[in-house]
Amino acid sequence: MQSLAAEGALLARDSAAGKTTAIYTRVRSEDLSKAASTSASSLQTAKTQPGLESKLRRVASLASKVSADLKRLGHASKAEQSSLARELGTAATELGK
Repeated sequence: MQSLAAEGALLARDSAAGKTTAIYTRVRSEDLSKAASTSASSLQTAKTQPGLESKLRRVASLASKVSADLKRLGHASKAEQSSLARELGTAATELGK
């Protein structure tokens, strides 16, 4: 999930800067979104040891947000892409903790 968020942040930054085509951004963000959605679904139903439940809930919540952000990215304006780049970068950092 961390790598999906990081790749999404890079894609959003590049797209906002005009370094990728709209078609590439749309298609790649759809691919990333599908992968993130699958992971988020798995995390929502995952079971863990009692001491790790709060961390699992936090990661599952972040995964859902990453999936939603990636879904929005493909059709976002340049300004929204910049915002999504920051949000996805933050999520990647948080998921790395």
